[in-house]
Amino acid sequence: YYPNPTFGKVHVAIEGSIDDFFVTDISGKILQRIQVNKEHTFDIDLSDFSAGIYFLSYEYLPGKMMTGRIVLVH
Repeated sequence: YYPNPTFGKVHVAIEGSIDDFFVTDISGKILQRIQVNKEHTFDIDLSDFSAGIYFLSYEYLPGKMMTGRIVLVH
């Protein structure tokens, strides 16, 4: 995912096959759920969220999550 930090738009590239991609806040609350299906690249718009730290995550194996941190600035 890039750019990081971002002003809103984030480009995400996933290797492999996943169903759902999540944007969460620092407390773990899910703010956005994106159904990915067969797409390996997609964009997320975080510009409506407050400036701060967010987490991008997805399940790559049953019970195994991959998580990355992104900083949103305004």
